[in-house]
Amino acid sequence: MIGVTSSVHKVSLYSISQQECEYTHLVLLYFVVQTVFQVCPLNVEEWITVMKFSIPVVLLDETLKFVARKFADGENYISSLHWIVLMWGAFMALILFGPL
Repeated sequence: MIGVTSSVHKVSLYSISQQECEYTHLVLLYFVVQTVFQVCPLNVEEWITVMKFSIPVVLLDETLKFVARKFADGENYISSLHWIVLMWGAFMALILFGPL
């Protein structure tokens, strides 16, 4: 019983120290990149522009993975095609009628 609790305790301490190192690394990286490359944070309009360019790439990738997975499993992907059409329709509605 002592071995089980001590090993769980070691794992939790290890994961906590790993997370601390990761957060420290991210904070240092953020400030180093900000000072070296002189970058500034994006405003809301710029983030919307970034999303308009990146969402189609993600949707296309997920569509191709979906079709490939259904094809590899031997299933008919046409029966589940409504989800793909719904995702692309929501994206197009956001582009056409959304802000900016």
